[in-house]
Amino acid sequence: MKELEPKKQDIKHPSEERQVVKKLQHVSSIKMHRGHKFFQLCLATQEITEVEFDDVLVRYDESGNARKKVVIKPQHLYTSALNKKNAEKHFKNMILRSKGYPV
Repeated sequence: MKELEPKKQDIKHPSEERQVVKKLQHVSSIKMHRGHKFFQLCLATQEITEVEFDDVLVRYDESGNARKKVVIKPQHLYTSALNKKNAEKHFKNMILRSKGYPV
């Protein structure tokens, strides 16, 4: 009967499980023009949406300018543009350049 009982080593408690901590990695920085917004293009659905910044990730540098961080999602492109129509042109040029077409 002792063989059928679970061993104490086999039982895992939730407090013993390790939690993986994701570390943010700096990819690049961009200086946005006044009045511009940050847009993202989902390559799977071809949908352009405005990026919302988290208030938690905002910090100020030495000159007093706000430094906002964006968590980059896979299969997305990002650009700064004045409006959605302008962002569409930016993304079109990005895709054409990546395929080797002159823009």
